[in-house]
Amino acid sequence: MDRKPVIHAIKDMFRLKDGLHTLLVTGASGNAAALIGGVTLHSACNIGFEDKTEITRNISEEEKLRWKSKTMLIVDEISQVGGLTLASVDSRLRLYRDDAHRPFGGIPIVIFFGDFFQFDPVRQTSLLLSEPREHSRQRPESLAKHVAAHKLFLQFTTVVMLREQVRTAGCARLRGFLRRLRNGQQTELDFQRLYRRLYNQASQPSFADGLRAVTPLNQDRWDLNMAAIVQWARAQGKHISIFVAKHDTKAGKRLRVEELCDVLRYGDDSQLPTPGLFFYAQGMPVVVTRNQLTGLKLVNGAPFKAVDIFPDHACSTIALASDVTLHLGPPAAVLLQSDDIADLAVPGLPKGTLLIKSKTVVIPDSMRGKNSRSRSKPGFQLVTHRTGPLCTPAFAMTDQKSQGKQFSEVLLNLKGIYGSSSETRPSFMSLYVQLSRAERWEGLYLFRRPARGDFIEPKNVLDRQMRDGVYKLERLGGETRLRFEHAYRHESWFQDWDAIAESTSVTEVDEEDDTSLWCDSEDDESES
Repeated sequence: MDRKPVIHAIKDMFRLKDGLHTLLVTGASGNAAALIGGVTLHSACNIGFEDKTEITRNISEEEKLRWKSKTMLIVDEISQVGGLTLASVDSRLRLYRDDAHRPFGGIPIVIFFGDFFQFDPVRQTSLLLSEPREHSRQRPESLAKHVAAHKLFLQFTTVVMLREQVRTAGCARLRGFLRRLRNGQQTELDFQRLYRRLYNQASQPSFADGLRAVTPLNQDRWDLNMAAIVQWARAQGKHISIFVAKHDTKAGKRLRVEELCDVLRYGDDSQLPTPGLFFYAQGMPVVVTRNQLTGLKLVNGAPFKAVDIFPDHACSTIALASDVTLHLGPPAAVLLQSDDIADLAVPGLPKGTLLIKSKTVVIPDSMRGKNSRSRSKPGFQLVTHRTGPLCTPAFAMTDQKSQGKQFSEVLLNLKGIYGSSSETRPSFMSLYVQLSRAERWEGLYLFRRPARGDFIEPKNVLDRQMRDGVYKLERLGGETRLRFEHAYRHESWFQDWDAIAESTSVTEVDEEDDTSLWCDSEDDESES
């Protein structure tokens, strides 16, 4: 079930009681926070991301009073919160609330929302695991923090399993397929059905029709976005502008042609938030690549529409075609629009828009080969800074960034990112996250036919340790429901609630044998 309606219902309840100031809604990432109208867990608790050094500072009495007024803390996307992060949150809240002896400083209610079939925390270990998989490589203090955080996580014994599938409610075929995949019960027939979903550009939806693409590889994403913008813009009759990012080099040295080509071909990623070439067409979808204004949902991963662009008139231009202009420099700014800020009125800007200026970002040492543990990226040895907009086209996205999103028409690239061969087995997380981005089976398409080893031989399943952790949560969910039924069975509203719960479970049982649901679909796919 989609968790967002539950979170919004809690917010509405607090609002009706005039107690919204006592509720803190957070997300594990900027995108997760934006989708629920909250803030990131890291910014709320003033902790660093991943393994960055935290800065200890004096805490004002005003800040302590603000934290002491909180009666509920919500954390969404808990699957992306690692042990080190949770340990830091617990430590900070004990400090903020002047309560060193109780978890989270004694906040009365703490609720975690999440799905552990999504990606694990970046560079940390899932809270489901008692210790990191490669614990021998962990620093003793990091290992101790994770163990403590796991023990804290185990104290959450009230678990509610949301069974109803809201996102795929209109497609029983996809709902049953994903349920079998989650349970590690995918069949040969499921593989054959998936095998027939190969994308045919001549007869199936294009990016101009609303198609979106998901791929685990950034290079594929960059290439797809450039092609998609050209396709979409020409179908819409829009002019295409290509902006070249500005690059500063050590001591002002000139790059060789080969180096410059490598640098410009390198798009945005988690280390470098602005692309070498920024393709633009008015009205195209974009996604923000770095947290900028959390309160206005201008955060990493947040979707917007680029409704206007302001070129730097000091930069030369070249007409590549009647509808394509190359700008030899980054834009001065991009105007973004979103339904989430429809009521925002910034002086000098159209209502419901935000202006983001191009920013200069430092090239990480690892990309320049200055870090002994990393090889330099081609062409970047001399490059120190890149200047460009902190957003990127969103026709295609990585599987990581697609979490929380849903599409009526989606093109998937089910391949791995590790190994010596060009096509490797996708991880279970990537496989499941990609396939669950579709709203319906008929809107799911594949770049390439899946190999048997990707899906069925052997079965691609959640690893045993994570599976055991999920089973434990499900057992706790069953125990929670029994306690609830025992406590409230005599209430007048209980019979109505029980009937709703029973109808949901009956639907799941009815779909176990869903052969009849596929008859027409299989005939159509065989013909295509």
